[in-house]
Amino acid sequence: MADVRYIVEFKAVDELSNSTESNPSDDTEKGRVLSKEPRPTQETASKDGNISKKAFAKFLTVYAGYQIINDIYSRVQTTQAIGRGDNLQAVMQSERNALTNKFVNMGLTLVGGAVIGGLPGLALAGASQVYSLAREAINIGIQNQLRIEQIQAQRHVANNDQERFIRNQTTEEIRQW
Repeated sequence: MADVRYIVEFKAVDELSNSTESNPSDDTEKGRVLSKEPRPTQETASKDGNISKKAFAKFLTVYAGYQIINDIYSRVQTTQAIGRGDNLQAVMQSERNALTNKFVNMGLTLVGGAVIGGLPGLALAGASQVYSLAREAINIGIQNQLRIEQIQAQRHVANNDQERFIRNQTTEEIRQW
């Protein structure tokens, strides 16, 4: 134990003595430091009404938990509807949940853009949502056009089959006559 050597450095004391907390420069800062009121944290809303990033992150964490529970519940509902043989109800439940999630996620994206980036962040999030909605509209238009073309092709084939059937029937009637 005699060979043990201890070294003590006072770096923390120097850092504290240079901080503005111990040496407030103006009277308002001195009043804030000396007041007995609890200091506002970053997790609360500021005086401007803006939500802090940490509070928004906590909200998103809670929302993620809610979303997991909601997804499990909706899958159970859909499975029960399919088990009862009510496929229409299952499809309607699934579409309802998808639409609700779409609008809630769109709102959270806009709010998140505003919280994280302010007005430019809100504009960027809004532009992103407009782009995704436009892309979805274009995809729906393409799918509808493909369905229309498929229906027209099926009608053409059905008309050809009907004409062939009528032709064969009249040919058989002429032979039998």
